[in-house]
Amino acid sequence: MNFTVLQRYHHQIEEALRIEVEILRRELNDAQEHVGRLQKASDRETQRFVAQTHEGVSSHEMVSRYAEFDGVMDSIRQAQDRLTHVRQRWNDKMAEVLKAAQESRRFDLLAEQQAKREQAQELRREQQLMDEAASRRMQD
Repeated sequence: MNFTVLQRYHHQIEEALRIEVEILRRELNDAQEHVGRLQKASDRETQRFVAQTHEGVSSHEMVSRYAEFDGVMDSIRQAQDRLTHVRQRWNDKMAEVLKAAQESRRFDLLAEQQAKREQAQELRREQQLMDEAASRRMQD
């Protein structure tokens, strides 16, 4: 397989991984915002409940509120679990991007070395042709 094709292939892999990281970054931001909204809503409900308890709350209302808080806390736990999962996926994908970037850089360095070798070889050929031409002139 042609070296240039491999080099392009590695750059394409790196670019695809970077796109996936960007998608995961957005998903991570959305998950963080969702957790934040749920926590703020929970805080507001807690403050409202505390204010109502000062006014007096029946046992039935207390049980009902407890069930609501339990549901809210469960939603927050689920959102935090999702956030943790997305964060781990983002970290894993970032590790893949870094590895792909290193591979791409290796191919770039190899390409530079190959170009330098080819240039040196071309200069030697040109020098050899000039030497042969000079030698022929000297013989004539």
